[in-house]
Amino acid sequence: MRSIWLAMCRSFEQQIQSTAFLAAFDRLRRNHPTLREFKTPAELVKHQQSTVPAPAERDRVLHALIETSRVRGDTASAAGSLLFLSMVPGLTLELQGVRSCFDSEEECVGEITLAFFEKVARWNIANRTHVAANLRFSTRRMVLERRMKSWADAQRISVGLDLARAFTDTEGPEEVSVADLWARLACGTTDYSPDDIELLPLRKLLSNHLGLSCDDVELLVLKGPCRQSWEAIGARLRVNPETARKRFQRLRDRVRGHSALDA
Repeated sequence: MRSIWLAMCRSFEQQIQSTAFLAAFDRLRRNHPTLREFKTPAELVKHQQSTVPAPAERDRVLHALIETSRVRGDTASAAGSLLFLSMVPGLTLELQGVRSCFDSEEECVGEITLAFFEKVARWNIANRTHVAANLRFSTRRMVLERRMKSWADAQRISVGLDLARAFTDTEGPEEVSVADLWARLACGTTDYSPDDIELLPLRKLLSNHLGLSCDDVELLVLKGPCRQSWEAIGARLRVNPETARKRFQRLRDRVRGHSALDA
C-alpha cells in the first residue's frame, strides 16, 4: 500500500512542477486573494502539510482551493491537485485505518482517492471552518459505508444463489418452505427494495401455496425483507398503519407455522 500510495502522491507532485501547471497556478493566484501569498505550488503544499500553521490558517487556504475548484477550466483542475496534496498527511492516516477492510492495495487507494474528490465536489461552500478535519473524516466515513454496502450486497448475492439452487435442484434432498425462505430474506442485515428480483420466489410461495391475496403478499414483503415503516406500508397499501401492523402479525404467524413445501 505504501508504494502504491506514495507513487500516486509523487505523480501529483510531479504534475504541479510542470510548465502548464505553473501557468494555471498563476491564474489561480490572480483569481483568489488568499492564494496570492504563495509564489509556487510547492510552497503552498509545504505550508498546508506543515504542522506550524494553525488549523484555521490551513482551513482558509483549503476553502480558497475548494472555491476555485468550482470554476471550470485548468484552474479548477490545478486547485483539485493542490487540495489532494494539501490533505496527503491526513489521508495517509485514514488509508492506514481502512486498509484491513480491502483485499487489495489498489482498491483501497482508489476508494480513498475517489471518496475524497467526491467530498470536495459536495462541500458546502458556506462552511469555512474545520475544513481539513471534516474532509478527512467524511472521506473515511464514505469509504467505510461503501465497503459495508459492498459486503451486504455480496451476502445478498450468496443468499440468492442458494435459493436459486434450492429451486432448480430437483434431485437434491432440500425442500424449500415459506418459513425458510422468509427467514433467509427477512433476517439479514440488508433492506431489500420491493422490486428486487430476490423477492420473486417468496411472493410466488406466499401466493400459490398459502393462497394469500396480492395485498397480503405485499404487506409481508414490505415489512419483512424490505423493512419499511408502518406509515410507508399504510400509504402504499392505502390502509391505516395500525391496521397494517395487526394484519401483518396474523399473516406472519401463518408463514412461521407453514410446513415444508416442495420447490
